[in-house]
Amino acid sequence: MDYFQLAFVAVFGVGLGVSSGGLCYSALRLLKAPRLALPRRKSREMPPVIRRFLHQGQGNEDELPPWLKQWSERTSLMLKRSGVHIPVMRYLVGLLAGGAGGFITGVTLMKNLPAAVILALSIALAPDVVLIGRVQNRRNKIIEQLAAAVRIFAAEFGDTPQVPRALSITAQKVPAPLGDILRQADTDLAAGKSIDDVCLYLMKELDFEYGRMFVQLLRLAWDDAAVRPLFTRLAGRIANLQGLIYKNASGMAYSRFMGMFVNALILPEFLLMRSVVPETGYFLVYNPLGRLLVVVCFLSILVGMILDRVLSGVET
Repeated sequence: MDYFQLAFVAVFGVGLGVSSGGLCYSALRLLKAPRLALPRRKSREMPPVIRRFLHQGQGNEDELPPWLKQWSERTSLMLKRSGVHIPVMRYLVGLLAGGAGGFITGVTLMKNLPAAVILALSIALAPDVVLIGRVQNRRNKIIEQLAAAVRIFAAEFGDTPQVPRALSITAQKVPAPLGDILRQADTDLAAGKSIDDVCLYLMKELDFEYGRMFVQLLRLAWDDAAVRPLFTRLAGRIANLQGLIYKNASGMAYSRFMGMFVNALILPEFLLMRSVVPETGYFLVYNPLGRLLVVVCFLSILVGMILDRVLSGVET
């Protein structure tokens, strides 16, 4: 509780000082004191990396460093596919703020530098893990809808062997998220784009095994209507894949949830023990064995996030 009181007093003092300084500065400015005018920093003085990142999307993507450009493109695609509509820059600021908050918490409350670093990394990685989970769920939903979409396409293509018409009817009958992808492809075809460009778009959006197979058959059907029976066979294979996905998801969902839930309770448990049982708090903060135990606990969070990310197998 002492730390919170000190933090409150510090914030109050800083706010009071800034307010007083601002009032004095404003009063002097009213007296026409030109020397008190603060020099404005021009945009060209901003570090090149930050300036390029802030102006991404305005034709300067090629000027970004390769690692920052790759991260930006990957994160932007993840945000789009997960349904989170925020700019990449705002997402990055949130990650940095969360990591800094975790580091300050580890240093001030735990007085443990290794634990503070691990906590900062864990908090910074947490949103990425959530995005991966949302993208995985979206891909499973697309796979679930793809079997029905292939059957609809095969039936319409069998009646009238015209790929644009069959694709348009399929897009109208399939709900989101797969329906949105097919409707965009139908719009591109109607706008005059070539079938190769449309298939390239579909290949990027349906970037999994059976999705790529559907796109390849779609391209072959454009030139040869004899591939129609292959769509029916593909629909059957996708249905079998749905059963495997459902079985694996039902078996892993509970274990994954419990693991994330237990890891999320580590920091609240530490704060609760420190406030309720001071002896335990002293052991975890000052005793070498207790400090090592805190590091191991927070390290388990970080390792769990990394393993969850690796084993998810999401292709963005």
